[in-house]
Amino acid sequence: MYSLDISQMPECSMFGRMRQKNGWNRRGVRKAPANIFVMMIGGEAEFCLEGQFHTVSTGDILIIPTGTQYFAAARDFCEYYFFHFSGTIAPESDAVFPNGYDDSFSFHLPVRARDKVYFELIIRDRDLFRRIHADVIACVEYNTQGTYTGRLLVDAIFYKILLLIGSLAESRSVRFPPALEKILVYIRKNLTEPLKLSDICTECGVTAAYAARLFRQYFHMTATEYINSVKLYYACELLRNTNLNISQTAFYLGYSDVSYFSKRFKKLFGQSPGEYFEFRQKKKPANTGQNG
Repeated sequence: MYSLDISQMPECSMFGRMRQKNGWNRRGVRKAPANIFVMMIGGEAEFCLEGQFHTVSTGDILIIPTGTQYFAAARDFCEYYFFHFSGTIAPESDAVFPNGYDDSFSFHLPVRARDKVYFELIIRDRDLFRRIHADVIACVEYNTQGTYTGRLLVDAIFYKILLLIGSLAESRSVRFPPALEKILVYIRKNLTEPLKLSDICTECGVTAAYAARLFRQYFHMTATEYINSVKLYYACELLRNTNLNISQTAFYLGYSDVSYFSKRFKKLFGQSPGEYFEFRQKKKPANTGQNG
């Protein structure tokens, strides 16, 4: 595992697309002048980093830290995008990620807890590759504009790419099985829709029995109870920070019956939505009548 210091946003010094034929890099060993990001889009190449050989094939991503001695050779041909970028990359024995799983919703983003992003030097993940490929194509478009803003957008999009790569390492450290992670993401993305476990399982490719077992094992509740819990915590946020009334909040979150929504709300929080709404209104600071 390696880390990249992101306390300052990395800047790209080179970016492009190359196609190499068999026998590429006959010049021998060289030292990486900057951090190098290689995204293989065709063929295959053999890279040697500090004496260790790695085969990089279509769909793979390779990161070479600044100062690394390396050489590469194409067996037949290879085609790739590359970025040279700034920042300090260092080996790490353990990646430190925030603990716990926050299943509540808030309009307020959490404070950044760290200034490092973690990754392996070789990334082989086809889903991530497809997501990143679209971003790289966007970099091509902005780079060809030849404008100052286009140049800044290349840096911004590449920073996003690095964070997506880092999210892969973080997702693999999560305590939930992949099937449950997929279900949880689906629920959070569709929280304002009426959600049924059968529909969720169809979309996520798991059986209802297995999903129910996962919720009992990891949350000690049914899937319906979990969905209601997440929706109701979000309802508190909506009642605090928007102009939606109780009925509008219930309908927005996919409840067709306001009384059912109110019943679930009171069971979870010990007070009705109306009582909660009035309490929050009393806690709001009084308007002094002064204009800003």
